[in-house]
Amino acid sequence: MSFWYHDIKSNITMIAVLLLAIFNGIAFHLLIKQNKIIVDKQSLENLGIVDCYYYSNLPSQTDSEPNKMANGKNVYEGAIAISRDLQDNLQFGDKVKLEIEGQEIKTYVVADLMNNRHRRSVDIFTYKKTGLNCRYRGRLYYAK
Repeated sequence: MSFWYHDIKSNITMIAVLLLAIFNGIAFHLLIKQNKIIVDKQSLENLGIVDCYYYSNLPSQTDSEPNKMANGKNVYEGAIAISRDLQDNLQFGDKVKLEIEGQEIKTYVVADLMNNRHRRSVDIFTYKKTGLNCRYRGRLYYAK
């Protein structure tokens, strides 16, 4: 009787290991298929929590030149404006990673400055013209 019991126990263990391996393979495949990148947060310099906004090249949201950023270049998706207090740690051209409330971490390039009234804030450029007035909380990392 102990022989059959031992055999069943090892079979159950082997099935559990096999199911775990299949599940991990499927999860890894889904991450690759969705083009999500797993970021090792330990290798990034944490710049802390910031308020996150979206802006577009609308005259009501920019200065007198809505298609130019503070670095002199034309606006583009993937650019980010930072509040002036963050200039101590960042400069134009620096790459940052931003983790916004449960979304995947994305990389942006510092290319613009926000109005003087903002503190500990970033403004993500987008060509979209709707949904721009929302404020999110995010964690900002310096991408080395």
